[in-house]
Amino acid sequence: MTVTEASVEKYLRKQAEAHSCLVFKFVSPAQRGVPDDIVIWPGGAVTFVELKTEKGNLSALQEHCLDVITSQGGICYVLRGKAGVDDFFAGKAKAWTV
Repeated sequence: MTVTEASVEKYLRKQAEAHSCLVFKFVSPAQRGVPDDIVIWPGGAVTFVELKTEKGNLSALQEHCLDVITSQGGICYVLRGKAGVDDFFAGKAKAWTV
């Protein structure tokens, strides 16, 4: 069975709820390439998440947006598949760096 980005998104939301996090779909009509979701952790920490399937690739524009957010002090993650979501909530995922 092929895992779609939509199924990974659904899994992210389920895991966020289990970890008492809020998740907001991030849509920016004026700026393409922004991360898919904003995750707000208990205590107020905010992270930006770009979801991909296991084989999905970032576009150059997505990489640029992650670089811009990170350069302003934002914390970004690229999560690949359900395993990436699991690593994120287990504290094992590596944040995006410029």
